[in-house]
Formats: sequence, C-alpha cells, structure tokens
Amino acid sequence: MRLMDRMQPPLPRGLEQLASIEGDWRTIAEHLWRARLGWPQTVRRLALPIRERTVRRGAAVDTARIDLVLLALEQFDRQAVRQQTAYAQSLAGVFEAAGDSAWLTLARLHVARDLLMADDAAAEPSMRAWIDGCGQTAALQDQAWAQSTLGGLLVRKGQEEDGFRLRYGSIETLRRAEPAPELVFALMNLGVTHLRFGNLRSADALLSEAWAAAQQLAMQERYYLVASNVASAAIELGAPQRALDTLTPLIDLSDAGNDRLHYQLMMADALRALGRLDESRTWLDAVIATIDTAAPGQLLPQTRLSNLALLRAEGRLDEALAELRRAEADPPAFLTHTHALHLFSEAASLFADREEWDAAYEYERRHRDRYVALQKVAANAERLSLQARYELYRNQVERDFERRKREAAESAHATVQALNHSLSQRLDEIQALQAALQEQVITDPLTGLYNRRFLAEVLPREIERASREGHPVAVALIDLDTFKRVNDLHGHAVGDEVLRRLAMLLRENTRGTDYCCRFGGEEFCVLLTGLDAEAAAVRIRDILEAFSELSFEAAGGEQILGLSYSAGIAAYPAHSADAETVLALADAALLRAKRAGKRRVYQSEPSLDRPGEPA
Repeated sequence: MRLMDRMQPPLPRGLEQLASIEGDWRTIAEHLWRARLGWPQTVRRLALPIRERTVRRGAAVDTARIDLVLLALEQFDRQAVRQQTAYAQSLAGVFEAAGDSAWLTLARLHVARDLLMADDAAAEPSMRAWIDGCGQTAALQDQAWAQSTLGGLLVRKGQEEDGFRLRYGSIETLRRAEPAPELVFALMNLGVTHLRFGNLRSADALLSEAWAAAQQLAMQERYYLVASNVASAAIELGAPQRALDTLTPLIDLSDAGNDRLHYQLMMADALRALGRLDESRTWLDAVIATIDTAAPGQLLPQTRLSNLALLRAEGRLDEALAELRRAEADPPAFLTHTHALHLFSEAASLFADREEWDAAYEYERRHRDRYVALQKVAANAERLSLQARYELYRNQVERDFERRKREAAESAHATVQALNHSLSQRLDEIQALQAALQEQVITDPLTGLYNRRFLAEVLPREIERASREGHPVAVALIDLDTFKRVNDLHGHAVGDEVLRRLAMLLRENTRGTDYCCRFGGEEFCVLLTGLDAEAAAVRIRDILEAFSELSFEAAGGEQILGLSYSAGIAAYPAHSADAETVLALADAALLRAKRAGKRRVYQSEPSLDRPGEPA
C-alpha cells in the first residue's frame, strides 16, 4: 500500500495530488511548502513519515527540504515558538552545496523571518536583503509573504508609511494570483493591525475578505484563527450577534491549540455583549482552565480583560477588582491602544459600581486621554492606508497604460475614486479630527468629482509628464451662467441637482486619463491629457451643447430648460509651461467669455486671443 493511501481524513485541496507523484520527493516537498500555512496539521502528518523514508534512503537534500517545511510549521506554531536560525542556515548550506537555488532561497527566507520573531536587530536588513536579492527569483506567494512580513515589522517600529505600502502591495500582488493561504494571512494580519489602530471598518473589511478566502480554499485547520479575528472586529463594531453567527458553525471543529482558545474567548465576549452571561461564563471558564500563564501574544491579557468585564456584569465586584489588579500588575508585552481603552473603561465602570467615585473619575480620565490618542493614531493610519492604496493604483495605471485596454484603465481610475470616497466617509466618523482630516480629502462630496486641492497636485505632475512624453495638456475652466438666479428662484436643492448633472455629463464625456474637478461654487475644471487647445475646445463645446439640452424639474413641476455655461481654455505647451500660468490664462479666457455674452468657449493663445464661436 502506498504511503498516501493510508492518510485519513481526505487531503485538503492542493495536497490530494500527492498520491499520484510518490517518489518525486522534490515535487512533494514543494506541495507541502505551499500548503504549510493553510493546512499545518495535515502537512505535519504527511511530512513526518516522508522524512523517515528520505532518511532511510540517505537522501540528504530530500530530507533537508522536509526539515525546512517542518521548521516553517514550528516557526508559525504559536504554542511554542523556538528560534531555529542556526539549523535553517545549516539547511541553506546543504541546498547551496547541491546547487538547489530555489530551496536555498526558501531557507534564507526562513532565517529572515526567524530573526523577526526573535525581535533581532538584524531582522529588517535581513528581510530587505532577501526581497531585493534572491527573493526576486522566488515564487510570487513567497515574495508577497516576505513583503507583508517586512511591512508588519515596519508598522511595529513606527515606520507606518512604508509598512502600509508594503502590506497593501503584497495583498494586491496576491489578489492577482491564484488563491493561496498567503493571501488569507496577508489580509488577516493587516486587518488585525487596523483593529489595533482603531480603524474598525477597514479592519472589518479586510478580515471579512480573509474569511471568505479561507472558506474558498477550505482551510478548515485555520478557521478558528481567522473567524476569531472576524468576530473580534464585529464585537468592536457593536455587532455581537454577527460575531456569534460567524463562530457558532465552528463549534464542532477539531481542537487547534491556542487558536481554539482564542475562538472560545470570542464566543464568551459575544455572549456577554448579548447579555447571555451564564453561557458566556461557561465558555470563559473553559479558557481560564486551559490557558497557560506563558501563553503567547495577547491571549492571556485578553482573557483577563474578558473575565474582568464578565465578573463586573455578574455583579461579582470584589473578584472583578482582583482581576483588574492582576491585569495591571502583569500588562501585555505589546500594549495596544484598544486593549488599554477597554481596560480603563471597565475599571471606571467597576469603581462606579462600587461607588468609589475618585477612582472611577481617574480611570474615566485615563480612558478619555487614551481615546483621544487612539483617534489620532487611527486617523493617521487610515490616511497612510489610503495613501498606500492610492499610490499602488496610480503606479499601476502609469506602468501598464500603454498595454492595457481602456476599460482596465477606467476601472483603476474608478478604484482610486472609491478609495478617496472611502476616506471621506471615514473623516465624517472621526469628529474630533474632522478639520485636520479634511485636508486629505481629494473629492467633492456633492458631485463626486476631484476637488481644487487635488487639481493643484495633479496639474504640475501632468505637465511634467507631458514634457517628458511630448504631448499637450489642456485646461478648461467652466462657470455656470445665471446659476445664482437658479438658486434664488428655485432653491438650493435644484441648484445642487444642476451641479450634479453637469458633473455627470463631464465624467461621461471625458476619458479615463482626464481629470474632472469642481473648482469651487459653480465653477469646474477639466484637465484633458493629450489634447491641444483646439481639440479641447471642440470637446467642451460638445458637452455644452449636451448640457443645454438637459431639463430640470423645479417645485410644482415647472421645467427649467436651456441652462448653459461659459468656458475658458489654455494649454501646455502652446500657452505656458507653468501650471499656475496655464490655469490663470484659462481663467482670463473664461472672464472674456462671460463679458462677451456668456454661453461661449474661448481659447487663450500666445499672440492672438480669439473667441470660439458661440455654442
């Protein structure tokens, strides 16, 4: 009987084909490596007997490959993390001597990640060296996994801008590849980072995507871990029933060590939030009876915090106070803002229940201070997150524009707009930092177009690019005629609808590489790349004609017809090579159009300014 025929239960997706490749030890090791993150228990069960057979055969390189797989499993095992850098380096020596460059690359990746887990100062340069060196020839999943790992390290070191850029870059790379466990963990790790920063909606979206990817891959051995983090975000968002709905179907899964404990803890928290205290106590006591005081990560501090909250809810105030003192005496090595926030809140409520008002006030003050700090951290993290995603998509458009179809370019552009709108929504939620965060918004909330701040950023850049590539750029300033009269006679609601319909018309009649902006009030600006002033004037006149044919309904069913606008156009390089000057010349042409009787499109020329024909 072959080795694979004796394996029960059935192999997960990605490993079932091992039965047909027995004897091809390199291919078997590669499949085990690819599956190590998603199905660790199955991979370990398969790898151990395979290693015995390679040892008996005296195949040192085959044995070294399986040893590296087992080391990777141990590295990721949160029950007992042991540093195996020296052994991984010795395996690297075996692969180097055998001329196996692919597995030499994987061994060096293990060494770099091991340094990171040991909090070694050499971790960052080692990981950067791997990414820039031998990692260039590694599999796409391993490259992205290394970038995600380095990004997490940089975020923890306070280098959030580079960290978010690497992590979002790794996710976008993995999304374009075949679904893999690396994508699940890249999404989950970034989601947990957002959760710790207090960016609950961003965390919820990332963790939900990770959960969907894990289910698509049938990664049952990781369900506890991923679902527990999804539930944690739901509880933070005030949706404990959704958390419970996510966790309940997993009750009968096989035990998975600390992943199971985290799952039980989330069950207890969700039930407590729903007021089902007896059930919550059953789940939490199971965790307390099992958890080791040396449990890794945040598990023990989270358990203490959950017990404190449940004891207070049960009215066991003296026991809750004792738990609070234990939590304060033994804080977690990595104290997150959210953990401290919940601890201070529970402490304030506990002392209020005990009618110890001085202590309650002091903890409430600490809670308030921590909340303010969290809001600042969350706002900065959300800004950096948006910036990272924005840069990724802009770079993608610039890099691939010549070979991509128009639909793909427009899709990427729409993604940028969606990200900007997402930031606008986030800013509305953080009232304490609204004024500061509004500076980051680059879209106009009424029309959905870019705003004047974005125009000031993009116009010099497009002129610089036009200079490099040798093509023109036209700027059209548009101002609605008699708009004040529309507002005065029919109200601002009708006026807003006029602005929105014109914005929609501008979007529909420009290309994915053009930029439509609301310049202010009833003024708009359209940046037309690759067009000179003459071609831009034709485009703007066509839009004017279409706009004049629109009708708008006022109060009482009255129809408003024949609205128009005036426009002024200037272009690079015909009129100026300076962005501000081009904009000023377009504004001057607009003013002449207004004075000439409105409903006109005028161009600015170097030596001969002539108006366009009335539309």
